Amino acid sequence: MTSSSESDKTGVLELSGFDGLNLLDFIDANVPANIWPAKIRICGINNNGHAVAKLFYIDIDGTNSQTVSDYLDNNTELMLSEIECEIDVMRLLKTAGQLDVTLPNTARLTKNHKLSVEG
Repeated sequence: MTSSSESDKTGVLELSGFDGLNLLDFIDANVPANIWPAKIRICGINNNGHAVAKLFYIDIDGTNSQTVSDYLDNNTELMLSEIECEIDVMRLLKTAGQLDVTLPNTARLTKNHKLSVEG
């Protein structure tokens, strides 16, 4: 039996700058072409070690800047569709070699500054 505090644990991770990698490349699902992905919710791990997830997307051509602009001009609410998927996290880590996670407060404070590491 899990306590309510354990079952309510959620978090938000912002991913950007994969140095040419795209998280969608590591998703196993029948994802429609050219969608505008909005978020991914990771819900657990399955027997083969992949993350069980849901991909939420806006069902428009996210690769077309004019379509995106028109959508944002004409809608005050973003209507999301969802598809169940798996993410091969181990293949992502192996391919990336290294992933840096910048904590949210630091990211906000240093938005206009480069971070350098002494050592």
